[in-house]
Amino acid sequence: MKKRIIHLFLLLFVAAMTLSACAMLRGDPRKNCNHPDHGEYMMQKRQKAFSKG
Repeated sequence: MKKRIIHLFLLLFVAAMTLSACAMLRGDPRKNCNHPDHGEYMMQKRQKAFSKG
């Protein structure tokens, strides 16, 4: 019984990690604050907002 619970938990954990990785791949990866180009992305975003008025 305990082995079933452990296997189910591991399966759910792996599924959650996989689905969250897929969600991160949607859109611009520079949105992630750990991305090397995040600062440049934020500057471009602010410039766009400022130019719109």
